[in-house]
Amino acid sequence: MTTVAEDMVELGWLVGIIDGEGSFCAKQNSPHSLTFRMRIVATDLSMIAKVCQILEKQCIKYSLVSPHIRGNSTKTIYGVYVDNKDHILRLCQLILPYSVVKQAEIKCIIAYLEKAIGHYYSATEEDLQVALQLKQIRHANCLAGKPKLDNTIQYGNPELNSGNEPDKCVETRSFAPNNG
Repeated sequence: MTTVAEDMVELGWLVGIIDGEGSFCAKQNSPHSLTFRMRIVATDLSMIAKVCQILEKQCIKYSLVSPHIRGNSTKTIYGVYVDNKDHILRLCQLILPYSVVKQAEIKCIIAYLEKAIGHYYSATEEDLQVALQLKQIRHANCLAGKPKLDNTIQYGNPELNSGNEPDKCVETRSFAPNNG
């Protein structure tokens, strides 16, 4: 049996994996309904196994992606996904407070699913725009994650440096621009 603190650490780890390796998507499966999927794919089977273990602890139903090799890669890809509406909603509600990268996507999904679950619900035209909104949010997140034009990225908090001493809290790295 695990403690609440251990469960919180595991949940935090899961949120980090979802923020970094996971993806959410929505698909219109009928004229008045959407389906959602959260998916994580990786080459590390032990990571996928840990994700599954945490999902089971949280009573979230998941499915495994058949191991396969993608494109020109030589590594096997493993994956897990959640696509049951009740379980997507539960997962989103659990991870929303801790998510950094996917918070806007999660809020869109929760807003729709809270209306659609538990009774017959016919989605409005505005509701059906959630799939497009998720794509736009993902695209904006990708653009926000691109390196700055001055080819310098700062890590840490520059405001923590209080005087003339060299800043120990900020690391600056330069990189070569990607020409591809």
